[in-house]
Amino acid sequence: MIHEGDFWSGVNNPDLSLSETDVGIIGIPYDTAASGGRGAKDAPDRIREVSATYPSRFTEQNKDIGKLRLKDFGDVQIPPLDPDQTAKRIRDKVKKLLDNEVLTVCVGGDHSVTFPAIEAHSQARDISIVWIDAHPDLIDVHNESKYSHGCPLRRSLELDSVRAENVILLGIRDFTKGEMNYINKSEIEVIYAHEIAKMNVGEVVKVIEDRVSGSEKTYLSFDIDVLDPAHAPGTGYPNPGGLSSRKLFDLIHSLKDINLAGFDVVEVAPTLDVNDITSLAAVKIIYEMLSLQL
Repeated sequence: MIHEGDFWSGVNNPDLSLSETDVGIIGIPYDTAASGGRGAKDAPDRIREVSATYPSRFTEQNKDIGKLRLKDFGDVQIPPLDPDQTAKRIRDKVKKLLDNEVLTVCVGGDHSVTFPAIEAHSQARDISIVWIDAHPDLIDVHNESKYSHGCPLRRSLELDSVRAENVILLGIRDFTKGEMNYINKSEIEVIYAHEIAKMNVGEVVKVIEDRVSGSEKTYLSFDIDVLDPAHAPGTGYPNPGGLSSRKLFDLIHSLKDINLAGFDVVEVAPTLDVNDITSLAAVKIIYEMLSLQL
């Protein structure tokens, strides 16, 4: 039987007070805003379960995440059929951790959950955004909603403390005409998946660092579908031609000079997965990102 203390390779410490915590993990079991294959609401629980059986708390570069005081704060309680209240609960839970200077890691959930998380961060400071995704998520209204999982970056750019010149999209390879028009008229930086394939990691990181240098801290959002479906089949909108796991982890390792505000991993759909490949990729993304704090 898996216990709470087993989560995150046994690093989770449920007894930590908020003031003692370095890293706080929040699950957001919500996929009502998804328009493709559902199942992302099950991701927080499944990713925790996979993390509990993952054999090592050491990252690829032999960094021990056990040196971080980490606490899993459980899930945001999702009220049925009330997206406004859902967003408020996400904002409030993230803000509580931020007010105590806890690095906040959100585990979704579909990508719509990122907007209220970014909104909470933006109330504390100006932030840059690194959006790592197969899709730009810049649609204004999708499926009659301004808060669909196709819209969160568009909504984030409407916040006073988020400026287009401090936003970069990585791995994009599937977009609408409206999104491309928006990108072409804005100051957003984009490195498309086909460009990343031809660049070395250092070149990509140089563009990222130049883009985020104008803000105090940087928020990273990882949609698991940035990975090629061969590396992450369990997601609602798999799209061929994505990054390899190797390329993504090498990129993460090279972000050591970025002042991290927080990050999320979203759009893992365990019901669509194969042998937990996608949930395990999410665990690895979280661990490798935490290594930047060591």
